[in-house]
Amino acid sequence: MAAFAGAVPAAWSIGAVPGLGIVRVFLPAVAAVAIAAAVVVWRHHWRAPLVASTLGALFAVALVVSPQRPEDAEGPVGETVRVAFSNLLLDNRDPAAADAFAALEADLVVTAETNGQQFLEFQERFGPPVVVGGDDAACSLDGPGRCSSLNVWTDLPVHTVRTSELLRSVRGVQFVVETAVGPLEVVAVHPPAPSVRWWRPGSTTPWGNAALLRDLARTFGGPEGPDVLIGDFNLTDRQPEFAALVEGRTDALRAHRWAGPTSRTWWGRLLRARIDHILVDDRWCIAAPGTIDVPGSDHLGVVSDLGRCASE
Repeated sequence: MAAFAGAVPAAWSIGAVPGLGIVRVFLPAVAAVAIAAAVVVWRHHWRAPLVASTLGALFAVALVVSPQRPEDAEGPVGETVRVAFSNLLLDNRDPAAADAFAALEADLVVTAETNGQQFLEFQERFGPPVVVGGDDAACSLDGPGRCSSLNVWTDLPVHTVRTSELLRSVRGVQFVVETAVGPLEVVAVHPPAPSVRWWRPGSTTPWGNAALLRDLARTFGGPEGPDVLIGDFNLTDRQPEFAALVEGRTDALRAHRWAGPTSRTWWGRLLRARIDHILVDDRWCIAAPGTIDVPGSDHLGVVSDLGRCASE
């Protein structure tokens, strides 16, 4: 029982080591084991083990819940711009995915893993994408599974589109969109996922993923960074790399609301994996954040309205 209690702070401490933050992803599983152990020892009236296992469970739950609890955030004044993102899932054949975004009436939509069929569905509703970036800028349109680029859909003027070696590594793009409330600089990314099958396309090692995200935080973090960092980061909110990315920014999905998992895979639900994010510079304020049920995808989409703060 002491081992169950000690496993939680041990996992948290190991996760602080550069490249090993993925250990923190498994804290919900540790909490579940500790809770089960507490139930067993309670039924046997073992008091000391009960205290140890209960403390371990409570500590794990607190560490999982803490980065998802609501935060106070100043609301915008005047007009707002609505931004939305979703990983559509590369083999998604459901045409209702595009309908879900059309119903949002978003000003700016970013999609990842946009296969040929979905590309055409979105193009029918939003017109051609204004930016095509990511890992395959030359999208094939002849069927699902042939295009995994990152696409930007908007009627607003877009300019200053940039790429770099780092952005290519994280399958991202940087651009400025002119909105009714002023220019909005956006960096949209979809880094390779950490995987035991790191050699597969779109995957990398856990420490490779962590290194890319640390580079992303160094390059685009802080007050000189873009107004919005958005995308499927393949990074949970418990990992130290996320803490570096969110420093000096507002986690939009926590503005006056609980932020739950966005991965809809079985393991994502089990581990409460919130990996899709909208991180907003403090010069912008947030209203109506939330998630989107995207038919056919194994991710929830994310959406938020952004506007100028009263102090601005």
